[in-house]
Amino acid sequence: MLPPTSRPLRVAELYDLRYSHACLRDARREGRRPRPQRLRHRVEVHRWARWRPGDDDAARFAARAEREARQRLRKALRAAVRDPHDPDLDVLPYHHRHGAQWLV
Repeated sequence: MLPPTSRPLRVAELYDLRYSHACLRDARREGRRPRPQRLRHRVEVHRWARWRPGDDDAARFAARAEREARQRLRKALRAAVRDPHDPDLDVLPYHHRHGAQWLV
């Protein structure tokens, strides 16, 4: 594996629109359409995955990120089961590794 560089080799910014429970509640109370919140995700690439034939770094990175995403989802769902009426509860969508999140 190549060592990470101090400066990113590539930088990408992804934008996502999300509706929070508070946003939906306020819109319902005020009788208007909800306005999604714009979220910006910044991705910095510090090393090239698959820089040599047979390199499985990308698969290991993706598996680790996927495992962490599942753990975050489980934690959020457990909180939702404990207190389903929490207005600040926000369960992030799960992204599979073949989705756009991993194709940056």
